[in-house]
Order: sequence, then C-alpha cells, then structure tokens
Amino acid sequence: MAPGIGANTAIFSFVNALLLRPLPFADPDRLIRIDSVRGNEPGKLTPREREELDRDTPLFEGVAAWYPSQYNLSYGGPPEVLTACMTTANLFRVLGGSSWKEGTHRERNPVIVLNHELWKRRFAGDPAIVGKTLPLDFSSYQVLGVAASGFDFPGKMDIFRAAHLGSAQNWDVRSVFVVARLRRGVSIEQARRRLDEFGARMEQTYPGSNRGIRFQARTLRDAYSGEVRPYVLLTLGLVAMVLLIACANVVNLLLSRGLARKREFAVRTALGATRAHIACQVLAEAAVLACADGAAGLGLAWWWTGIIRQWMRVELPAWMKIELDGRVLLFTLFATLITGGRTPPLLLDTQSAQDRHHGAPVRQRRLEQIQSNKRREQEPIRTDPIPQPNRRQDE
Repeated sequence: MAPGIGANTAIFSFVNALLLRPLPFADPDRLIRIDSVRGNEPGKLTPREREELDRDTPLFEGVAAWYPSQYNLSYGGPPEVLTACMTTANLFRVLGGSSWKEGTHRERNPVIVLNHELWKRRFAGDPAIVGKTLPLDFSSYQVLGVAASGFDFPGKMDIFRAAHLGSAQNWDVRSVFVVARLRRGVSIEQARRRLDEFGARMEQTYPGSNRGIRFQARTLRDAYSGEVRPYVLLTLGLVAMVLLIACANVVNLLLSRGLARKREFAVRTALGATRAHIACQVLAEAAVLACADGAAGLGLAWWWTGIIRQWMRVELPAWMKIELDGRVLLFTLFATLITGGRTPPLLLDTQSAQDRHHGAPVRQRRLEQIQSNKRREQEPIRTDPIPQPNRRQDE
C-alpha cells in the first residue's frame, strides 16, 4: 500500500502545481502568451509586431514584451552574475500590478526593479536600497523598487529593467517574447481569430519578414505546462490504478486474516460481543495499518518527487514550484481508511453467510446446547431390572 500512496502523492503534486494551483496574477484566465509560428514551431515576435498588437485596443488591455539578459553585480558582496528581464514598461501592469512610467522603455532610463529573493539574499531585505544606484557592468542603475514576494516572471529573474526594444534589436528580428491581457468579455477563441487576421495583414504588409508566419495564442498556464499535461494525466491514471490494485490486495489479506480468526470472533460473540464491537476492532487494526502505510508513502513520495522532477527536465517558474501538497496526502489517506474500513462489514457479512449456510448463529446454537443439557439433567434416570437365570431349566 505504501508504494501506491507514495506514487499517487508524488504524481498528484505535479498535477496540482501544473494544472490546479492558481497563478499568482490578477485574473490569470485573461493572460495569454502570443507566439509566432512557422510550420509547427512556435517562436518569438519582432518588436514591430508587438507594437502593432499593442495598438489593437479593442482586443487587449495591454501587450508586453521581454527578453532575457545578464548583468554583473559587484556591489554589497562578491561579484555575481544576475539574470535580467529586459521588458517593456507595461509588463507589471499587464500582469495585474503597478508599472513604470509609460514610455520608459523608449528612453535611456537606467532604472531597475529587484527580485524579492535577490533583495532578501543580497541586501538582507534593507528597505533603504530603494533609491540607491547599483553598479551593473560598467553603468549605474537606480533601484526603483522591489517586486512582491512570490513574483517571478517569466522565471528565475533577478532584476527587471525597462529596455528600449527597438534600439538594440532590429524591428524585423524575432527577439522578444510576448504576453498580453485580454479585455473583459474577450475569449481566447476571439483572440485567435483576430491573430489569424493580424498574421494575414502582416504578411501582406511585410512580405520579406512575415511570409508564411502565423500567430497563436495560448493561456499562460498552457504555455508553461501544455507540453507535459497529457503525460502527467496519463501517469496519474496509471498510478491510481496501481493504488486500487494495492487496496484490493490489502482488503483480501485482511479478509483472509479475519477468516482465520473465525474461532476468536465466535468466542467473542459467545461472550457477548456484538457485530459493532468486532467491526470497531477490525477497523482500528485497519486504521493503524493505513497510518503506517501513509507515513511510509510520504517518505517515498518525497524521494520520487525529486527523481521525477529531474527526469522531466522542465524549467518552471517559482509560482509553479512542484512540492508535496498536504491536501493530496490527506485525500490519499482518507481513501485508504475508507478502503480499510470496508473490511469489517465484508468480514461480518461473510461470517453471517456461513452461519446461515450451516445453521443458526453461534450465540443461538450455544443457547440451544445449554438448554438441551438442562433438559437432560431434569429427565429421571431409568433403571432396567437385571434378568435372572431360569433355575427350572438348569435343574
């Protein structure tokens, strides 16, 4: 039973992180990822395409772009390489928070926002760091603020900087990732139809860079977990079947053990124990077994979770962190207790069927035997005369 509990707990932790846990953004269902597609391979967009989509105001509340970069930090400790998110000024607003001053990314404005984890680790959570300048590479950047705890988009970023996406990159180079927020009432199907029209218009206007290019929209969750979703669900179904088989085996073992204790249960019944008393005893034994299996399953789940995480090799953001979920363990233990608790009535039903097949219940047969013995004691003892030999014949 323990391997079944451990496997289900580990796999359901993946399902919970990838498919069930709410994303830490305002109205996450309205966030979509937009990709360019040539053939069947999704890819990046050009800065020009992002600008054109951002002007499509009837469809989107905002369209933000970003690309990864690196900076060298030599302030407040040993030198460290920081991962940077070079983004448009509206990224935080698109994700549901505050934003830089609109148009900041169009200027040479050396301001940055620190990741909350970097702020805690490198600067010991000092609030005075806001407003100071930090040397990054060979330039100085002013710390505009600190991101909220738990915010990590697109994933494992140390700093955020509003960058001029059209200066270092050519307008026709596919170099930026794009996330957008749909307006209220706009469905993703409507967004996909509009993107089909947008792709045809861009191909007609810029045939040199957009020939054969179409655009697709996916929810933000699907963009990160869509590729592994079917495999995770299939694995969950398989381990659930394993757990059911393990539960059935345990029930059979408990039934066999209960039938072997038939004489013990008969003695208890003769001494006055009811079916409920026997059921409580067997249920308590099954509960102890289930708790032991649950503890062993928890250890196996912790071990297997690390192994499966390495096997999948999927880079996920911090808000999709795969970890053991207490709710999953409680659910699995509850199912195990229900399965184990089903053993007492099954056992008692089997005993009753056997009793009905062979005669009256044990207690009734015992009472009949006692009454029969009493009747025998009350009956008079008959003595037959001893026959005498015939003396005349002998003479």
